[in-house]
Amino acid sequence: MSKKTFQLFWSRDAEENLKNIYDHIKEDSPKNAEKVVAEIVTLSKALNFSPFRYQECIELTTKTKIYRKLTYRPYKIIYRVKAKRVEILSIFHSSQNPKKIARLKRVKIK
Repeated sequence: MSKKTFQLFWSRDAEENLKNIYDHIKEDSPKNAEKVVAEIVTLSKALNFSPFRYQECIELTTKTKIYRKLTYRPYKIIYRVKAKRVEILSIFHSSQNPKKIARLKRVKIK
């Protein structure tokens, strides 16, 4: 059995994004809201094992390629890989302005 090699951390913004996604979808379908949020959480937890499997976030390019993007349906889960940490910075709907992603470089997670 594989061991977790990275610890997973969520920013306050990412937690709030997840709640907003749930609330928005719940208006039309509570069952689907639970399914979407559960899948986002499951995919995020899988980053513990292989955070570099997803593409670099082109809106946050760096030499070290620490900013990555996992896409699920219309959502982009933006995260940063540092040492033995994976930090979920935000969850963006693809209809949002991608220029907002640039501010994520300043997100601090304890």
